[in-house]
Amino acid sequence: MAEQNQNLKIELEPLVSRIKEYNPYADIEKIRKAFLLTDQYSWTITKILVGFQADTATIISSLLYNPYNLKKMPESQIEKDYGKDVLDILRGVARINNIKFKSSEAENVRKVIFAMSKDVRIILIKLAERVEKMRELK
Repeated sequence: MAEQNQNLKIELEPLVSRIKEYNPYADIEKIRKAFLLTDQYSWTITKILVGFQADTATIISSLLYNPYNLKKMPESQIEKDYGKDVLDILRGVARINNIKFKSSEAENVRKVIFAMSKDVRIILIKLAERVEKMRELK
């Protein structure tokens, strides 16, 4: 685990540089703080979102994706440390994760997901997650 975190840290600075290029107002310190809580899966999703040029709240939400889902961090702490925007995105992603469907219901589920998502950043995180799952299949 320590070696994995060290490998992720090596990858952090180039990613931070890319974020600063397209968003000079990004809160890099909050991103670094969230990075300390991440795992390989969330990190991979984050890299995809940086490729989409996602905003700071979306990037932080992707870094906190698994810690939030695994209840390793209380909602009150997330809101205090990262803001209501990040918490709302994480709640939206969690809501979508709870939807179970069969392949024959895909179109109806797509409509439900878009209706439930008040924020397009939730869809971006789910899209990045799907991209990663497709890469894993190769």
